[in-house]
Amino acid sequence: MHLLRSIIRALVPATVVVAVAFAEACSDANGPNGKASANLTLDIATLSATSIAELVGARAMAPSFDRHVTTPGSAHVLVITRAAISLSRLELSTVDSAACDDEAEDDDGRLVAAEEHGSDDGNSADDRCEQLETGPMLVELPVDNSVVSMLALQIPAGSYAGLEARIHTVQRSDSGGAAFLSAHPEFANASVRVEGTFDGQPFIYTGSNNAKLELRFDPPLAVGSAPTNLTVHVSIDRWFTDRDGALIDPSTANGNGDNASLVADNIRRSFHAFEDRDRNGDDGHGNDGFDDGSSNDGGDH
Repeated sequence: MHLLRSIIRALVPATVVVAVAFAEACSDANGPNGKASANLTLDIATLSATSIAELVGARAMAPSFDRHVTTPGSAHVLVITRAAISLSRLELSTVDSAACDDEAEDDDGRLVAAEEHGSDDGNSADDRCEQLETGPMLVELPVDNSVVSMLALQIPAGSYAGLEARIHTVQRSDSGGAAFLSAHPEFANASVRVEGTFDGQPFIYTGSNNAKLELRFDPPLAVGSAPTNLTVHVSIDRWFTDRDGALIDPSTANGNGDNASLVADNIRRSFHAFEDRDRNGDDGHGNDGFDDGSSNDGGDH
């Protein structure tokens, strides 16, 4: 299985997550090759529930280079050829911190320091939260069944309660925003972009979602000197479905379309983080981890 994933990664280099700003910021801590002293690696996966079931049962998966999505009883076929999001402010919260809450959004979705929002202790969370990345970062989600590396870093040993991040529509006025938008002009006024076909017709979905993700670990993630791996799973198969699980046309979610709010909420609820010792994208529960309201994963508006 490790060989299969290596072949997939070699054939599909576009699935590698772009994290240049982070790599530059952490190059000294990680050593000359960026991973020499890393005690925490962060992977990303988008396995469907069906693929996870196959993985649990057979410990092997056939490669699929575009995500074909169908739902029971549906006459529609969704094919996702690219899915990407812009993230900022990745942080790990320790077990004794309620949240890494020293940054908030104003009414326009612009990231501002907590002290601008009236907090008396805007930096009080810094000592209990390990900051991984503050600038905008483009994350290319794998649309096959591979699990791809996102970050490798050295962090203080300890017990961590969760991972916090923001899906953020980057503005030129943001720190690093001008460089980000110059490199990714298609993300002007968008934080999520999906390309593919719906019933054979090409579509491009762009969402201007601004959401804080609070992904809780159960049990807490224990990090020591030995390498620990954390996987973030994103349920992209659920992004374009209604409340009954039936596929919807992604074009109806653009702008002020009828399904814009529905899809934005699906995206917010689609993130799930867990320790992944085998680095296979499976949390051991046989499902895709989509937040249906019964778990602590997901995000806040």
